[in-house]
Amino acid sequence: MRGRRLRQLWVYGLAGVFVVAVGLLLRDLFATSQRTVVSLTFDNDTISQYTLGYRQALVPHGVNATFYVNTGTVGGGPNFMSWPQLRSLASAGNEIGGKTVDGTSLTGLSRRQRIAEICNDREHIVRHGITPSAFAYPAGKFTATIETEVRGCGYGNARTAHSLSPSGPTYAGGLAPKNSLALRAYAPDGQVTLPSLRSLVKGAAAHGGGWIVIGIQKVCTPTDDQASYASCISSAGWISLANLNTFLGWVKNAGQPNGAPAGTVFSTVGATVTSAGAGPPTTSITCNGANCSRARYPGPVTVTLSAAENSGGGGVDRTYYTTDGATPTTSSTLYTGPFTVARSATVKFFSIDLAGSSEQVRSRRISMLPRTTVVSLTFDDAYEDQWLFARPVLRSYHMNATLYVITSDSDKPYECCMSFGQLRTMQAEGDDIGGHGVMHQNLTDKAVAKQQKVADVCGSRTDLISKGIHDPVSYAYPFGAFNAAAERIVKDCGYHNSRQGGGISSSNTTPEPPWAETLPPKDPFALRTIAVAGSSPMRLSQLENFVTAVASHGGGWLPITFHDVCNQQTADYSHCMSTYGPVQDTVLRSFLEWLQNAGHEDGAPAGVVVQTVRAAMNRADTAASSTMVLCDGSPCHGTPYGSSVRVSLTVTGSANVAGSAKVTGSAKVTGSAKAAGAKIYYTTDGSTPTTSSPAYLGPFTLSKSATIKFFSTADAGSAGLVYAAPIRVGF
Repeated sequence: MRGRRLRQLWVYGLAGVFVVAVGLLLRDLFATSQRTVVSLTFDNDTISQYTLGYRQALVPHGVNATFYVNTGTVGGGPNFMSWPQLRSLASAGNEIGGKTVDGTSLTGLSRRQRIAEICNDREHIVRHGITPSAFAYPAGKFTATIETEVRGCGYGNARTAHSLSPSGPTYAGGLAPKNSLALRAYAPDGQVTLPSLRSLVKGAAAHGGGWIVIGIQKVCTPTDDQASYASCISSAGWISLANLNTFLGWVKNAGQPNGAPAGTVFSTVGATVTSAGAGPPTTSITCNGANCSRARYPGPVTVTLSAAENSGGGGVDRTYYTTDGATPTTSSTLYTGPFTVARSATVKFFSIDLAGSSEQVRSRRISMLPRTTVVSLTFDDAYEDQWLFARPVLRSYHMNATLYVITSDSDKPYECCMSFGQLRTMQAEGDDIGGHGVMHQNLTDKAVAKQQKVADVCGSRTDLISKGIHDPVSYAYPFGAFNAAAERIVKDCGYHNSRQGGGISSSNTTPEPPWAETLPPKDPFALRTIAVAGSSPMRLSQLENFVTAVASHGGGWLPITFHDVCNQQTADYSHCMSTYGPVQDTVLRSFLEWLQNAGHEDGAPAGVVVQTVRAAMNRADTAASSTMVLCDGSPCHGTPYGSSVRVSLTVTGSANVAGSAKVTGSAKVTGSAKAAGAKIYYTTDGSTPTTSSPAYLGPFTLSKSATIKFFSTADAGSAGLVYAAPIRVGF
């Protein structure tokens, strides 16, 4: 019996201990929820805030505060703080905020005046090495419009003035404010008394805690500032140095017998906003105005980043991003608006808010079908070193080039240039042999008669044919000089195309727009080219950079002009490298190897191919297929159809589309032949199609008006243009 009683007592004892433990835990949890945060704020940059409030009160108690300044008065005399003093406050952990340039009430100003007061104030602070996120409304007066203007100037939070009361019922604002641009505050017109401050804290603690923002303008003392004491205590928002120190000590001893209620702490405005649990901004990404797709896009994508603040987060400050896969930092590209991604890339991005909170880096892979970049290797003047040193490199990488021949030089073999026998060999190996004049005559020289120009061009083609060169179609203007009359001569002499001396990039060392010639070219008798570093030896990096620039800007055609090919083992190497636009054979070899490895590591971008000028003009293997859309079996027209219309799409190859990506009226896109293996992807809701859009399997019916957007791909995976065909249904 006694043992049972002991066991009961033991069980009851354990239960009692458990109840006490739970009670203590609940007490601690309740105490945590009763947290009262006090933010001391000082307005209008008066000197007593620094000499008395900061040095003789805040520093001894280890408390930081928020200082709202009127930049128009900073450094304006002995009654105001200087910029060095403000910077010392900031470096000590205090927060510097703005309160307009002149401290003028904003509600009585025009919109232009308000923005000037708010934005110029913040810009002045920033120029002095301080980035403010906190703002105080002069006299506490504001409107919803002014809130928007404050945020637009870059502030993340804003303090009011007369919205808390020591006598209640509102002793404190919420720790997670619903509107960070209308923070509640206690800022009396007269003295800030110690009893009022204590009443605020006790009242808040008794009603669940919260956030007490206190506005102070001047700190007064008859001891250390007797000369200014009388005027000080007659001003608005003043507090005695003694009462400020007493209040600081009382809060610092929170939870002690002679201290403030437990859970009372000091914090700056910015720190409180940041720790309120709102979290950093959230940034989203869209592609061409819609959610980014995991499928491959047929062409360049417009990327938009949109950052949204979380409630109470203080507003979005900035967004940073990279497109090369690197992790972005605040030193990365600043997002200022939509940007274009022209080839597959990983976009990484993040945003920070005005309180300094930063979200985790986000990323999105944007993949695109390869856009063909055609590189044509062209060699002028048929120098013998092209036979000796360029030909072996070309053959080793199974590539072909276009050679422009001055036929009078090739009639004298081995003096400077290749013989016709060597040229016949290269044509048999797949190279394109074209003309460069009989005597390299400048076709724009006004001193030369037209008959002489015709003889030079037509004679070069006749020479080539008579020496066994089959059907030469390519020509290069001597000195790159041409005009409309020169084009007519070349065309009338039987050539199908002619290359000028430049036209791609305004620099021959650094890629600049225009990046490439178009395929097909706008004018086949004015083909644009790039002579990389024409006045100095070509470097591998320059060659690679020009190709990469074309690929990264949507693809196109890059004819490259070479002259002498130099070998370091020859006796005339130094002379060779001093001629116009030479290239060392080892550089040429490395370049061709880089081209051959297109799409692989250490190779050219995906989609890069090498073709002669003749092959590029024919576009037999490189053109993406194109499409035409038919309505009820005929090209679609702009007038409305009846209750429905049968729509069909047809794939064609080698499209001759003059660069337009939108079809209006007749939606037919001309092509020469059906492209085997091509696929069509389309949408009917106006969105840009990708390879994850519906694949066209056969005719379909529209029963209401719609915009059909579509593109096609060839077996090689190259993508055609995206076309749009608006089709109206119903009268």
